[in-house]
This record gives sequence, C-alpha cells and structure tokens, in this order.
Amino acid sequence: MTITLSASRVYTQDSIAPDTVGYAGPDQTLSLVDQLILGRVFPKPVGDFGGMARPSARLVRTVFLNGGTTVKALASLSLQGAIPVGIGATELALLIEDFYTYLSRESANTTKLLKTLDVTY
Repeated sequence: MTITLSASRVYTQDSIAPDTVGYAGPDQTLSLVDQLILGRVFPKPVGDFGGMARPSARLVRTVFLNGGTTVKALASLSLQGAIPVGIGATELALLIEDFYTYLSRESANTTKLLKTLDVTY
C-alpha cells in the first residue's frame, strides 16, 4: 500500500504492528530516515462516556543542517488527535478543516510557529 503526499513524495508501507503502520518515503535509506508513521488507540468507554479515539500521524526525516552535506539531524512533525466517541460528522470535518487551514497558513508564512516559534499574532 502507498500514500502519496505530493507528486514526488510517495510513501510505501514498510512495517506493520498492531495499531501502527510505518511507511518509507523516497529518501529512506540505511543511513537516512524518511518515514510516515500512522497509529491508533481505540476508545475505552468509562461509564456513560464512550471514550476517546486517539489517532496519530508522525513524519520523520533526516535533514542536513546549515545547507551542508555531512552534519545531519532528525526533524519531525506530529499530529495527535483526541476524538470523543459520538462527535458529529460535521463537527469533526470542521475540526479537520480548521487544522488544515492552520497548517496551510504555516506553509504560506502567515503564521510562523514552526519556523520561528512565534506564538502571538
């Protein structure tokens, strides 16, 4: 199975464990990391409450520092969800859309939390 993130970034299923699947990206080698890891924790009901589903996605990649070719580190971004059982489809879609819009603003430099740690606007 594959997941295409952009025209040139296709991730192929590489590992599978209960509730976690790892995908290797086009830059994955023995010495470079390029992975997308998807996970899930099923809700645990408590009394009358149906519990929280906890989906997760993590993108991890080896990057070269300061434009060099030898000094490298791992960079990652994670998405951790907490979705209550019983949430309406419209409410969930709006939550996803708003988060997507926020990430789009980060990419367009409208907000700069990820690039400069700026939390005020």
